[in-house]
Amino acid sequence: MRHTIHGSARGIDAVSVVIDDLSRPAHLSASADFFPQGRDVLVTRAPGTLRLFGGAADTAGARALHVATAEGTLVALQRDPQGLLTIIRRTPGYRGRADIFEMPMHFLLSDGRPVRYDVARHYFARHDDRAWAAPFAAAFLAMMRDRHVRFAEGVRVLIAAAAPRGHGRGADAAAVIALLRGLFAEMNLVADPRELTTLAAHADRGVHGPIDGIADHWPAASAESEHVLAFTCQPQPDLAQVPWPTHLAVFGLDVGASLGVDLADTRQHDVRVAMAMAARLLATQAPTAGATGGVPDAGWHGALANLGPEAFAASHRASLPETMRGRDFLDRAAPNDDEQRMVSPDTVYRVRAAASYGIYEHARARAFESFLPMPGDQETFDFLGDMLFEAHDSARACGLSFDAADAVVDGVRRVGRARGLLGARLGGGGTTVVILARADAREAVLEVQRTVGERLGAVPLLIEGWSMGAVPFGYVRLRTL
Repeated sequence: MRHTIHGSARGIDAVSVVIDDLSRPAHLSASADFFPQGRDVLVTRAPGTLRLFGGAADTAGARALHVATAEGTLVALQRDPQGLLTIIRRTPGYRGRADIFEMPMHFLLSDGRPVRYDVARHYFARHDDRAWAAPFAAAFLAMMRDRHVRFAEGVRVLIAAAAPRGHGRGADAAAVIALLRGLFAEMNLVADPRELTTLAAHADRGVHGPIDGIADHWPAASAESEHVLAFTCQPQPDLAQVPWPTHLAVFGLDVGASLGVDLADTRQHDVRVAMAMAARLLATQAPTAGATGGVPDAGWHGALANLGPEAFAASHRASLPETMRGRDFLDRAAPNDDEQRMVSPDTVYRVRAAASYGIYEHARARAFESFLPMPGDQETFDFLGDMLFEAHDSARACGLSFDAADAVVDGVRRVGRARGLLGARLGGGGTTVVILARADAREAVLEVQRTVGERLGAVPLLIEGWSMGAVPFGYVRLRTL
């Protein structure tokens, strides 16, 4: 039998379930076949997040405001002397349906050195049935390339996600952060949130491309319970843990079953690409020497969001095309190598709306952050709610939103502020609508859940509660004694 020699469940029921199972005799443990006795097992956890602001706008360098939810992703891992990287993903929960991936660890090496990310990306892209495992294998590659870690043995990894399929890349971000946290513990490395986030971002970009952002990694690594993690998606993130006011509540209604994760990710990716196209087009109109980020940016310091709403509206918005086919951009804009790879020639991108979304999202997030600590009067409620409704309208204009998400937002508007529902928006991409409410308005949220479920034929998943990031949680080590 195994016993806990480090850490605890920290009051999280799902972690207790995993620890209890791993502590049972082999013939009573659901994981006995995967985690043989005699070697330590580490358990880590990273939370899901609700994006009040953030998501796709991180490509523009916008401010993001995330909260860590009670739902989360657990990762258990064990060294494997057979030299295999074996990953099992169960969703939802510890005994859910499983995806299984296995490969020799040496596949991540070439002539004894870590392979390039594009080599790994092509390996996983060749077969749809193993594409889901790419972010997790890339986490090992990031450890090899950036941290110069050598894996003398293989690793067995069990990922147990509370979120069902349909939550998209945000759920992957939590799993990657939890996996990296466990690898740091196993290698006796100090886990710093910034380093975990950087490694996860390198892994994510290595798999998905440089235009995709990192907004979900920060809260998965470092969020505190009952706080908003505020950060800017730029080299200097200006992190702040903002206490959540007791007179407010935040909920999520996930409608992923009505859209599907692939389509949601495609929408978000296209908006990100359109922002990058807008930055390139604007920058080439007024290039500035010494600009950062590979784009001459006329003083934006590598982030389109720094342009600001006033300057954008006055001097730049009208110069951007409303839409632009990828082929036309590639022919006219002198894109860099990353843009050439990420821009699809046949896709029509909403360039102007995407730029507006990223720039105004940054301003709205800062305004929301400044008003959040204000007294709980109706003026504050109206202002905070309006920020979310405006954000959703902007997301709809640039192509991020979809009918099921619009139905939830419309339901919140219909029930209204008299019942305590203050505002709602699609959470920066993905499939979850974030609802801001008074602390006493849970029943009104449930009413929206029921009515939208009747309309869609599928009841949205309710997301609520709080938890902490992977670094504050720590890790649990179990050992056969």
